[in-house]
Amino acid sequence: SSVLEKARPVNDQLAELGQQVQALENRVKKYARQLADMTDQVAQMAALLRSHRMRTF
Repeated sequence: SSVLEKARPVNDQLAELGQQVQALENRVKKYARQLADMTDQVAQMAALLRSHRMRTF
């Protein structure tokens, strides 16, 4: 069998790995966006609490 025939399964595996890495990257990006949203929400809540405390004391 030729070198090309031997290389084909390796190429297929690499292509599959590449797709899995891409899917993981997309998930990580999604989680990063969610985390950024949560961070913004916490910052807003902290600002509200600070302004509320300043009014009450």
